[in-house]
Amino acid sequence: MTGERARHLALVGLGVAFVAPIIVVLSAFAARVGLIPVETAVSLVTLGVARSVAFAAPAVILTVLWITRRDWRRAAKYAVPAFVVSALSLGLFQYHAVQLARSGPLDVSTNPGDSPMLRLQAGLPGTCGGLAAVETQILPESAAWALQEQGFAITKAGLFEVEGTRQGFWFGRRYDAVVRIRPGRTDLRLATEGDRADGGAVCRQALGLAKLLQPAV
Repeated sequence: MTGERARHLALVGLGVAFVAPIIVVLSAFAARVGLIPVETAVSLVTLGVARSVAFAAPAVILTVLWITRRDWRRAAKYAVPAFVVSALSLGLFQYHAVQLARSGPLDVSTNPGDSPMLRLQAGLPGTCGGLAAVETQILPESAAWALQEQGFAITKAGLFEVEGTRQGFWFGRRYDAVVRIRPGRTDLRLATEGDRADGGAVCRQALGLAKLLQPAV
C-alpha cells in the first residue's frame, strides 16, 4: 500500500468518527426549528441512527488501522485521533442514553391535590422529594423573577398567577411552569411535553424554581 493511499484511508476513518456527532447536531437543530418532532429527533435519529453509527465507527477505524499497518506513521496521525473521537462519542451516547432513561415524573406540583392548572398536561401531577410550597404569599414580581432566573419566558402575569415556558437547550423540548399565589401560600407546577423520560429534568427544574421562590418570602 502506498503512503498516499494509507493517508486517504486514515482520512476516511477520521471522517467516519465525526458522522455521529454531526447527525446529533443536525437532529437537534431540526427539532428546535420544528422540522421534526422532539420524540423523533431523540428516539429515532439520535438514539437510533446516530448511536448505531457511533457503535460502528470504532470498528471501521480499527479496520483502517489494520489495513494501513505497513505505513503506520503516515496513517496514525489521522486514524488515532479518529479512534479517540469515536470512542468518546460512543461513551457519551451510552452515558446520555442511561441518563435519559431514568424514570421521573413529567408533571410535578407542590400541591398535587389542589394543583395550579397547566395546558401542557391535563392529568394529575406528581411530586419530587424535597419539593415544597412557599408558606406565604409572595409578590407576582418575585414569581416572575424566579421563573426568568430558571430560564422561563413569561407568558402570563397576573396578581395571583404567573406562567412561563422554556425550551430545552439541545432538542427544544418544551417545559411549562406556573406559580400560583394565594394568601398564606404559594404553589408551583412544572411539566414537560410528551411521555418520554427526561432523566429527571422536570424535578431538577422544579426544585430550582422552588429554591428561587424562597428568598422572596
